[in-house]
Amino acid sequence: MSQRTQTIEQTGKGWKALWLLGMVVGIAGILVIVFGAGSDDPTEGPSPTLGYGLLLCFAGMGLWIISRIGAWWYHG
Repeated sequence: MSQRTQTIEQTGKGWKALWLLGMVVGIAGILVIVFGAGSDDPTEGPSPTLGYGLLLCFAGMGLWIISRIGAWWYHG
């Protein structure tokens, strides 16, 4: 009987770390939007923390996308 070898490709730890960082930053942005952007006075307009939360969300999403593309590109 011949033995068959199965090759398992592993995603690099750097890409996994970037994926995790993107998720953490994105979730932090969502939390900033939910808990920091509220204002009781509607005449004041949106709070500046809303912009920071959106920035964090988009940065997290960007990191997540870069990690997925990088893992695909380098590890097929």
